[in-house]
Amino acid sequence: MNGEGDWLFYGHANTAGTGFDLWWLLDLRAFRAGLIRHAPNGYPISSGDRMNMDGTCFKRFDIRSFPKELPLVLATSGPRSAGPSHHAGALPFQEPSPVPATE
Repeated sequence: MNGEGDWLFYGHANTAGTGFDLWWLLDLRAFRAGLIRHAPNGYPISSGDRMNMDGTCFKRFDIRSFPKELPLVLATSGPRSAGPSHHAGALPFQEPSPVPATE
């Protein structure tokens, strides 16, 4: 919240543990603006607490519920590959264009 980061990478590991199945690059400026300017004024940003199996917890946010004025998602891997999800509800998918890989 203090503005000490620009982007957030959030991803789900693939089943083999060799890479990411699904990921997002989020603009923390847009994230902060949503929480600081919009949420206190009644904008319905969906969030909550999620408990991990080890007793720790984290705050979850539904990226689809953020204001559209500042794009929150800068890049994504695209739709999830076929198969069951073990991370349901943490950061639901939003439909921007995938970013091509660079060398």
